[in-house]
Amino acid sequence: MEKIKIISLYGFLGLPADWDLIRSYLMVSPLAHQFEWWSVDYMNTPGLDTECDFTAWAKNFNNSVQQKFAVGPRILLGYSLGGRLALHALKRNPELYDQAIFISTNPGLQSEKDKEERAKTDQRWSEQFLKTPWAELMSTWNAQAVFKDSLSEPLRLEAAYDREKLARALVEWSLARQEDFQEFILQRGSQILWACGEKDIKFASQAMELQRSSSQLRAEIFPRASHRVLFDQPHDLAQKIISFLIS
Repeated sequence: MEKIKIISLYGFLGLPADWDLIRSYLMVSPLAHQFEWWSVDYMNTPGLDTECDFTAWAKNFNNSVQQKFAVGPRILLGYSLGGRLALHALKRNPELYDQAIFISTNPGLQSEKDKEERAKTDQRWSEQFLKTPWAELMSTWNAQAVFKDSLSEPLRLEAAYDREKLARALVEWSLARQEDFQEFILQRGSQILWACGEKDIKFASQAMELQRSSSQLRAEIFPRASHRVLFDQPHDLAQKIISFLIS
């Protein structure tokens, strides 16, 4: 029996180690010893970093997946920005992946006005990531409404990052430049687990709307969790991922 290949993509300001708790729960699950895990450090991998736009990134990423895992099953797992990148990869080659799990992922903006506003917001953040003192920057970043009431706030040290890459990511991979994936998500509903936190009101609303539109799509909204579901409720998230994979 071929092992299950789980390919994970962290979010903005993320690190490969962000998945460690989820992985540890899988190691004591019915899937123990039945899976391989690749935590892709895309921000620091040539061909997958911020020099690529969404189209080039998806092409290069899928090529890397095919080279690393010649046979499946392959599971695509993305959180926040990592989820948005994963959507591009999945749409480019849906047959490469057996299932996909998206956590706190925005499916895309539908109006040009919203895209214009988001582009301006991301440009302002990009400028701050280049020049604002780190402690002040992290305080301002974590004060955003989307992170309100997080149970666990990950420690992010400046030494772990390249500020120019972070600034480029905010612009190059802005939600303003992303296509709207909602119809695509509905078409692939049986292949997808869509997860978010109940305190993340906007994303929870999106998840409920997607599930209403597709009886096949599986949406999970986690109690007591905000946008940072994998930090707020890692055990519950891991259990839902296991259930999804073995169902």
